[in-house]
Amino acid sequence: MRTIIIAALLAAGFGATAHAEGRPDTRKMTCQQVQALINREGQVVITTGARTYKMFVTDVSWCTLYDQVVRPYRVQTRDNARCTVVGTCEADPFADTFGFGLRD
Repeated sequence: MRTIIIAALLAAGFGATAHAEGRPDTRKMTCQQVQALINREGQVVITTGARTYKMFVTDVSWCTLYDQVVRPYRVQTRDNARCTVVGTCEADPFADTFGFGLRD
């Protein structure tokens, strides 16, 4: 029984390591590679720092809320400290969230 528990714990640990390595990291890619990845996938979660990650999208159809827009975003890549990529979903500052007719 003890062997089974140890084996399960080891398998879980190796699985977590493999999952963490599976997410692309902007710091290990060139600016062009990051842009190509986002364009190819449409929507992808990418590691952007030691403990940070972000979802990048090609267009608003990938955003989860109806009042979001896609804005360009800068990330650090292997060859560019301020690589501009297609974008992230952000709240639309002109959305009629409270019914005030800002878009009219």
